[in-house]
Order: sequence, then C-alpha cells, then structure tokens
Amino acid sequence: MKHLFLFLLPAFLFQQTIIPQWVQTSGPYCGLVSCLAVSGTNLFAGTGTDLDAPCDGGVFLSTNNGTSWTEVNSGLTNSDVLSLAVGGTNLFAGTWGGVFLSTNNGTSWTAIGLTNSDVFSLAVSGTNLFAGTRGGGVFLSTNNGTSWTAVNSGLTNSFVLSLAVSGMNLFAGTSGGVFLSTNNGTSWTAIGLTNSYVYSLDVSGTNLFAGTSGGVFLSTNNGTSWTAVGLTNSFVSSLAVSGMNLFAGTSGGVFLSTNNGTSWTEVNSGLTNFDVSSLVVSGTNLFAGTWGGGVWRQPLLEMIPVELISFIATANGKEVTLVWSTATELNNQGFEVQRKFGSNDFVTIGSVKGNGTTTSPNHYSFVDKLIDVGKYFYRLKQIDFDGTFEYSNEIEVEVRVLDKFTLEQNYPNPFNPVTTIGYVLQEKSNAKVTILNSLGEEIAVLVNEEQDKGYHKVEFNGSKLTSGVYFYRLKAGEFISTKKMILLR
Repeated sequence: MKHLFLFLLPAFLFQQTIIPQWVQTSGPYCGLVSCLAVSGTNLFAGTGTDLDAPCDGGVFLSTNNGTSWTEVNSGLTNSDVLSLAVGGTNLFAGTWGGVFLSTNNGTSWTAIGLTNSDVFSLAVSGTNLFAGTRGGGVFLSTNNGTSWTAVNSGLTNSFVLSLAVSGMNLFAGTSGGVFLSTNNGTSWTAIGLTNSYVYSLDVSGTNLFAGTSGGVFLSTNNGTSWTAVGLTNSFVSSLAVSGMNLFAGTSGGVFLSTNNGTSWTEVNSGLTNFDVSSLVVSGTNLFAGTWGGGVWRQPLLEMIPVELISFIATANGKEVTLVWSTATELNNQGFEVQRKFGSNDFVTIGSVKGNGTTTSPNHYSFVDKLIDVGKYFYRLKQIDFDGTFEYSNEIEVEVRVLDKFTLEQNYPNPFNPVTTIGYVLQEKSNAKVTILNSLGEEIAVLVNEEQDKGYHKVEFNGSKLTSGVYFYRLKAGEFISTKKMILLR
C-alpha cells in the first residue's frame, strides 16, 4: 500500500510580472450598459437611453469580441433594456415595459408580455422562463412568453433584482434578501440577507454568491447560512465565475477572488470608467459593461496567472511521486522540482515543461528515485518565458523502511481524544491492532484483516475513556510489538 500525503493548495497563484489592461470596445453608442449576455460566439449588450445624449438604447450585437457592434432593435419598442437571458436559440430582453423575444440573434423582436412590468431580471431553466420584476414579484412562462403566471406564494418582497438557477433550486435576490424556491416558484422561502439589496446572484458548484449593497456573501448550503466574504464597503452590481475565479463588478471597478472571496485583488488597470454594471465571460475574455463608458474587454489570462490547485506527494519504497495540477497558465515555461532534506537548503532535482498560456486544467508528475529513509520537503519553482519565477508552498513526505515489520509511536502523544497509529508490514499479512488498558486487557480492536505489504495507519478515538496510560499492540504473523500511549482529558 502506498503512503499518500495529500496537500490541496487553496488555489495558490504564482505571481507574474504582466500588467493586465482593459481595452474599451467600439460600442455600444450611448454607453449605458445595464446587462450583457453570451450565445455561442455572439455577445449581446442591453443598454438604456440617455436624455442628455442624442441616442437611444436597446440591444447591440458583437460577433467579434467587441471589435465592432451592430444595433439590433427592429421590433424592440422599449429601448430601456434591464436584463438579457439566453435559452437555446431564443434571446429574451427584459425592459422597463415588459419582455421581448428574438429567435434570430436580435434581427427582429416580438413583445411577449408583462407590458406593465419593469423586468429587472430573467432566468432560463429548461423550458421555464422566469422574470423578476419591480413590485410584481416573479412570473413564470412555460411557452417562451406566450403566457405568464405570477408565482409569488411566500415571496414577501416583490422587488426582484436578480435570479439564479442551480439544479432544481431557483434563487431570487430582492431589495430585502434572498428567497429560494424548489418547485419553480410555486412557493418561496426567505433564506437570509434580509437587510440587503441583492443585485446579483451567481452559482459555482455548491457555492452560491450574492452581490449586495454591502459586499459579497457566500452560502455553501443553498442559503441556509451566509458568510460575508469581502468588498464590504462596495456596491456589488454584478458577478461572474470562470473556473476557480470569481469576478465582482462594483461602483469602484472590477475585483478578482481566486479563493471564494477570502481575498480580493483590484483588476482595474486601463479601465477609465469604474461604474461597472454588468460582467460576463465569453470564451477567453471577461467583458465589463459600465454605466456611461460602454463595454470593456480583457483576456482572462492577463488577470489569472499560473494557478496551482493541487500538489501531492506519494512515498512508495524509496521513490517519491509528485503530482500537481494547474487551473490556468500564463506564459508558463515550466517547473523546476526542488527537494530539501533536514536542515539543508533546497536543491533542484529535475524539471517539467509547462504549457505556456492556457485556460484549461493541466496535470503534471515527477518521480524522485532512490532516496534514503527520512523526512523530505518539496516545492515547485515556476518559471516564465522571460525568466521571472515564483515558488509554490512546501509539502512534506516521509520515506519509511518497508522491508521489516515496524510499529511506530502514536502521534500525538499524549493525546486528547484522537491519535494516529502507524505501522509497516514487511509482507502481506493478517494485521491486528488492539488497544489495551493498564492491566493488559483488550478494550478495543482497531484493525483485524489481511493487508498488503507497506505502510498503514489507523486512528484511535479515546473520547469514551478516562485519562491514563494505555497500550496498543500490533500482531502480524509471528511479529508482535506493543507501545505505550497517554490519554490526557
């Protein structure tokens, strides 16, 4: 059996010298961008009108990552667009006066109801289309807007600013907290943040993020509980997720977190309008819609350097196998593998070629062969093409003698109430690990089974015992060894 040491690093970033820059795209004309949406290679911007400028709002389309934009408003009789949503080949626009549908990427639009409603948010879940309104709550259409039904039972706040879907869960962010429906809006339950305006919601795996008038909040249990995770003095109007990366659009620009909000980095270089109203990821780019400054673009890789998401060491005999993974890479020439023993300095023992620039996960491995018994430390030196470098965190692994039976001292010792007992089997054997009291009486059997040659360990929980001296014994074939341990309560 291999001796496995697992170190999952919390999205460790190798810092790199590139300075990210936002680039302003050529439109939309008025620059009052309230929402963004992506459908394949098409990028849509929903805009509002400006009484002080000689232009209207509506929907704009870019098919080339914002290099150029086309106004696509035929049939869109209300040009103040508050929300956009994509469902298959359908594009829905929520406005100050109802919902509109386009089935041809905005070439033409049809009004599909809620004409007396201000539709602040839209969400698509299968064949269901949900509309969050100002003062009217949530409406559901199961036929692409041909008919609508109010679904507000239990929704005590009817000003719905944001909607998000996660499996069978539908979340509504309102001017007074978050609500959850597990039955397509038939009934709702308040699930927290009751004192907050919830302007944006986003789902990433089991994480639910809420952007509010007082920062970002995280729930890992579908809203049962919430944790403030930063930007507490910011008005967070929009959120976007790309892999392990969370972006927040605020009244002070764009911020990035690579650890679910534990820490944030400002990524505003080149951005001259900091009033960010919407964010969306399209391909390898992040787009930011601003209130008065149009749409801005920045490649994701300029903001996300080499992101190490795991680093594992496995000792087997006199070999150590190192395995690590990256979520993204930017200008990554490769890695030097470095090892340290005892109080010595780190030395380079090998190298592994990187994958340059990529947003796809990559996996690497390296085998350190023929090393002596003892405790070792490993780290990675990540090197850019320009020669700059950064070190990973260190991980530790212990190489043990596997050619004889051994019972190790438990750790910790003394303990309260849990301790770990390690042992080595010279050959495949029936191993029995027992706990004895001070009289030598057997009081617990931890292991009694046939096990492979190699290192093994087992935990012992003494929570039901009183403080005192106890013994543990390993019997494997003809080998018997007993050691003493102390429980201090």
